[in-house]
Amino acid sequence: MSVQSVLKELNFMPSREETVALRAKVKEFVAALQKQVGKAQVFVGGSFAKGTLVKKEKYDVDVFVRFSGKGDFVGRLEKVVGLVAGKLSYSVTRLHGSRDYFEVAAGEGLVFEVVPVEKVARPALAENVTDLSYFHVNWVAKALRADRNLGREIALAKTFTRAQGVYGAESYIQGLSGYALECLVIYYGSFEKMAKALVKVKKGERLVLDPAKLYRSKSEIGFALNEARQEGPLVIVDPTWKERNAGAALSFGAFEKLQAALRAFLKRPSVNHFEKKGLNVEGLARLKGELVALHLETDRQAGDIAGTKLKKFALFVESVLGQYFEVRRSEFVYSDEQSADVYFVLEPRKEVLRRGPRVSMKDAVGAFQKANSGSFERGGFWWVKEDFDRKGSAWLRNWLGNNKKLVGEMGLTKTSVREVTSA
Repeated sequence: MSVQSVLKELNFMPSREETVALRAKVKEFVAALQKQVGKAQVFVGGSFAKGTLVKKEKYDVDVFVRFSGKGDFVGRLEKVVGLVAGKLSYSVTRLHGSRDYFEVAAGEGLVFEVVPVEKVARPALAENVTDLSYFHVNWVAKALRADRNLGREIALAKTFTRAQGVYGAESYIQGLSGYALECLVIYYGSFEKMAKALVKVKKGERLVLDPAKLYRSKSEIGFALNEARQEGPLVIVDPTWKERNAGAALSFGAFEKLQAALRAFLKRPSVNHFEKKGLNVEGLARLKGELVALHLETDRQAGDIAGTKLKKFALFVESVLGQYFEVRRSEFVYSDEQSADVYFVLEPRKEVLRRGPRVSMKDAVGAFQKANSGSFERGGFWWVKEDFDRKGSAWLRNWLGNNKKLVGEMGLTKTSVREVTSA
């Protein structure tokens, strides 16, 4: 099948019936909320408001409450949300983020995320990234009014990236945010055109895009954006704020993963590329080396906070393992709750040397030689060959047992290790 024929048969947007029912629930909740917040402005944001919502079992609808002036937005909103949710028989949970917000469970299949934001006249005055949502919604909605087909194309892009594990700007994903994808598809005009453009970017290169043509040249963009906003493989000048890179969250690793998936799709077009698949553990077990599975648990808030904490620890463990083993492959699988599984394919290094004191440090050299038989001098230092358990699962289990305090300080509440063998 051709790319066009596969894409033509795909539609990841909610049905008309679903959309009508969803709009009714949203309208009811927003009206109830607006009645209680006084002069503050309630507006619906995210994919629902932009017209880029993707069909799924559970919908998250972002509802923003814009407050004028300074003050305790979160505290004021907490009382109001609790009152409204109580009247509608919904449940509320306060969640922590760059600014605390509220998750309102509105029955099966629908959650409202109610976010307090500051009303600012222009994006440059925003103190928090959530304050930009109002401007993002308006820009994307305007583009979709000019070309209605863009909504479907954006839904394709979101579904594809989610299936490939690179959707989301969260720290444990380091992928593309929904807004970044919307900017990309609007810029290129379709998912297919975006795919063909992204696979052409060479390894290590940086793609620089200016969808709203706010600069005269790429060099001008380079001077205007600070270095921290240009560290990754993608620079998307935010159409609503020219000093912001909407693609800053994307890492080189996630971009290369996306490119590989897009190449595979363009080479052999299939619906399968849009379907999320679990990690092929059996395939990992067949690779050369020992497959070690590490299970992690934390008590931190599920989502970005827990996911980032678990990913940070997994990367730390990988760096420690790398001193004794060649880490041929590693995979991180987050549960979306408070746990994750990490898989390492390991081969023990032929030799691990531990460096001792400089040759000029006579007393220290004497103590080192006495404590380490077989030590030797090289390059101005004394060294010793280090013995270690060459079984990766045993080595890791022992390391975790000897570093319980460190593990706890890094936010982990439980760890377990097992070796995985192929069937």
